[in-house]
Amino acid sequence: MTQDMTHEYTAVYKNDPFTVKFDVDKLKNGTYKIEGEVAPELWREACKQIKVAEGGRCSVDTVLKKAGGMLKFSGQITTTMMRECVRTLETFELTETYHFTEEVSLFDMEESEFMEVLQGQTLNMKDYFIQQIILYMTPYPIHPATLSAKEGEFDIKDGQEKRIQKEKEEKNPFSVLKGLKS
Repeated sequence: MTQDMTHEYTAVYKNDPFTVKFDVDKLKNGTYKIEGEVAPELWREACKQIKVAEGGRCSVDTVLKKAGGMLKFSGQITTTMMRECVRTLETFELTETYHFTEEVSLFDMEESEFMEVLQGQTLNMKDYFIQQIILYMTPYPIHPATLSAKEGEFDIKDGQEKRIQKEKEEKNPFSVLKGLKS
């Protein structure tokens, strides 16, 4: 009677996720768990690359699995970024969580966008995570204070209420009388 003594390789990286790098040729079949908070200085650099105002934070909880010629990425990235509202153009803090799953064949990498995160055979997880953030971040952020929806309604406040109210008053024939009275 023989017992199966094979165990799947597992590695856990709990340091800054942006500092994790792998040599793709030397990855063993198994699971590589990457989790943690990104260091403030690395997050500032990432904000510049993403083209958002510096500030906020980023945390990662993801798994990379290697099985033969396949790499499978899955997990989530939570960011808090300073974003510009598309309605008011004011900067505000937006927290988002991005869930992703991606499979990459090591044999078809030249035809994949995955090549953008490889430097030779080195997989820089910082570049991979930034790529995921850019892919999934809200393209047109809206400051929550500009939304005042009530049950069953949709209402947008974009800072134009005073101008609209003034125009309504100017078009009202009784506003002339009101002006003469005062």
